[in-house]
Amino acid sequence: MLASRRDWIAPGLVWLFVAALSALRIPAAVGGYLPDTDDQMRFLQVRGLMNGAPWFDVNQPRLLTPEGGLIHWSRLPDVFLAGLAWPLAPFLGEERALHVAAAIWPLVLFAGACFALALIVRRLGGGPAATAAAIGCFALSATAAQFQPGRIDHHGAQVVLLLTALAALLSPRRTAGSAIVAGLATAAMLAIALEALPYAGGVILAFGLMWIVKGPAEANRLQIFGATVALTGAALYVLDAPGLGASRAVCDAYGAGHAAALIAGGGLLFGLSRFDGALTDWRLRLGGGALAGAATLMVAAIAAPACFGDPYAGLDDEIRYLWLDTIAEARSAFAILAIAPGSVVATLGYAIAALAVGLWLLSRTDDKVRWAGPLIALVLAVLASIYQIRGSIFAHAVAAIPAGLVLGLAIDHWLTARGPQAALRVAAAGLLATPLGWTTLSGPLAPAQVKSETPTALASCATPTAANVVSALPQGAVFTEVDLGPWVLKATPHAAYAAPYHRNPTGIARVIDAFSNPVDEAASTFAELAADYLAYCPGSPAMRLYAKRWPDGFAARMEAGQTPHWLTPLERSDPTAPMALYRIDLRN
Repeated sequence: MLASRRDWIAPGLVWLFVAALSALRIPAAVGGYLPDTDDQMRFLQVRGLMNGAPWFDVNQPRLLTPEGGLIHWSRLPDVFLAGLAWPLAPFLGEERALHVAAAIWPLVLFAGACFALALIVRRLGGGPAATAAAIGCFALSATAAQFQPGRIDHHGAQVVLLLTALAALLSPRRTAGSAIVAGLATAAMLAIALEALPYAGGVILAFGLMWIVKGPAEANRLQIFGATVALTGAALYVLDAPGLGASRAVCDAYGAGHAAALIAGGGLLFGLSRFDGALTDWRLRLGGGALAGAATLMVAAIAAPACFGDPYAGLDDEIRYLWLDTIAEARSAFAILAIAPGSVVATLGYAIAALAVGLWLLSRTDDKVRWAGPLIALVLAVLASIYQIRGSIFAHAVAAIPAGLVLGLAIDHWLTARGPQAALRVAAAGLLATPLGWTTLSGPLAPAQVKSETPTALASCATPTAANVVSALPQGAVFTEVDLGPWVLKATPHAAYAAPYHRNPTGIARVIDAFSNPVDEAASTFAELAADYLAYCPGSPAMRLYAKRWPDGFAARMEAGQTPHWLTPLERSDPTAPMALYRIDLRN
């Protein structure tokens, strides 16, 4: 156990080293670099809030899709980013203050994640070596990318909330405060985004299992946890964007069905614990918990029956192929296995190995139910990663717990026994139970890193130089490919016609049609839209795909250097910059 301040030295040094490496990216973030389209849209949402946008309005007015600028994000992450930027704005200016906040906030979240992780490892019996190893595994995993400066999308906050809920679940004193913290974290991670749905359910299930096994010892805490989940779920339904109304009848964000499930589930946990005295046997408590779970699912099904289907059922097949299927993080592990097997081995191999280690550690402990939270979360995250590889963000976060513990055991054994056999244990644990080890093992399969960041070709186009050129033009509407839409909105005062979000399928389809149709039809589309400018990124993944699929289309002509006469090139201050900018003049 980490019983003294001295025991925190090794974990603290590991955290400090990793934080220092991450801080090297602060200048880029302060200078305006944001790693992903979602970070750019989050920046826009926070900027709007600081400029007086209504709390409940998270739509983007300069996103000119037929559906409107529909965005389905919570305001909760905006509060913290705006809270960091507001006091700096009088000294740095609003834009620079926002970029400073975008650089700092992920590192604050990283500190919170590491502290929660350290508490979990400590409460599962790990010492300084195990805690330091867990933080190291966390820093080397797929999760770490969510905490680099500029990464202000919601995933980092959700990881912190999940680890915080698990740490509170493992509170050795079973305090009321731990139940409140866990309840707040569980409801908040779900309200922020639905990727956390399995893990919110997992935490609730783990609290229920603790009560089933331990009975009266956990009854009071279950009562407080259930009440907190229900009350917080209701409060966020009312107070977070988009507020009350028909816009809450959704499946892709925290909607009526999810709120009903949280309120019903939390209320049923509260009720079960109140009648704990009548449920004296664990079998009775198990039956009561099963009925409560079934009732919660029934409430969710009644409130939102459509939410039990495919979340992308409404997307056209062509949009799936030309847009959704090109997003690496949205693909299944099986789809990625066909093109980048090493990436899947490195990503899932580590998570599955950590799960196996967790089960082995479970077999060695007397108080087995204490492992319920981490193991349930890890199982759910592995399954989510198989469905969509983005689940590895959560899988690797939780995998650091058993990985750190087993590596800590090996290190402690080596420190005591020394010798080649003990060193071999450390090497084996490092190879088989760490993300670095699985990256090494996947080497023969030529691993390809699966990232959510903007592809390299787009990143090289979306430069500050290009933004300055576009921003200097008279305000208008810029036609560009889907993934550059958020960049136009964030870096310039102009409007864009699409962004990579499933709520804007008609806008996405319209952009695809324009680039795939013959030049004359593309011109008609631009005329109909009254587009002023074209921002074209030669050789981008989307343009290459369109050119290959439609060799007679507009994108194919542009890729071949055959610029239509109605596109007037705009002078670039940096002739080497890849972004090609044109004024659309259909009078020529």
